[in-house]
Amino acid sequence: MYTKTGIPCLFLCMTTLLVMGFDTAPELDDIVARTGKDPASYLAEKATANRLVLLGTRHDSRQGNDLILDALPALAGQAGVTVLFVEIPTSQQGAIDLFSRGLGPACDIRIPDIIGGQGYSRIITKARELGMEIIAIDADEGSLEERDRWMAGRVSAYFAIHSAARGLVVVGNSHVYRNVAWAHGGCPTMAERLGELKPFSVVMWPDAIDRGAPVALDVDARTFLGLKDPTLQCMNVNARTCLATTADGVILLGKHPH
Repeated sequence: MYTKTGIPCLFLCMTTLLVMGFDTAPELDDIVARTGKDPASYLAEKATANRLVLLGTRHDSRQGNDLILDALPALAGQAGVTVLFVEIPTSQQGAIDLFSRGLGPACDIRIPDIIGGQGYSRIITKARELGMEIIAIDADEGSLEERDRWMAGRVSAYFAIHSAARGLVVVGNSHVYRNVAWAHGGCPTMAERLGELKPFSVVMWPDAIDRGAPVALDVDARTFLGLKDPTLQCMNVNARTCLATTADGVILLGKHPH
């Protein structure tokens, strides 16, 4: 349906959502009701169909960390995910290997506070219990471009050696977007550098819906036209860049304390 000016009504609805928030839009509520899934089941489904799933997070979201923790059993069991790539400096791989073999505690692993500290400890502990290999992929320092290149290189190198592996990468949202059109110059994201592996990318949107339970759904090009989650809004991207073209799936988190 179009307005008299020729502007699609759907675009106007989505633009309104940007300003007013998800919970004011019955259109999105309907889409969530019809196609939304439990995030753990959704991630397991995508990991079964894709060799590599990139899961973007907001590091300040406790709800997001809890969601990952809850999803790991289905990912390791139903989907057969064998390796968890984490946004921890690669200098910590030795401590992680000792931890994985039960020879050292999680507190010996230097986990940056910005990615959730205690929440991340619980995630890697659960991954160890499930028999998943844990690989640290972040650079110890460097620009965003250098870190994205380093992380993509670590993931690619692992898959070059482990041809039968199935993986989950847990990093901040900014590393997971693809087809990013920068407003004033930019560099390929980690996801874009991993294009040969054809990863399925999912981002988290905190405080997106006025409900307690999170819900996951595919990013439909029409439904998400013009919509930018908080991370995209903070990035140096042009007006055309939105969820409709930058992610394959989204997890809408409820309005919870972080």
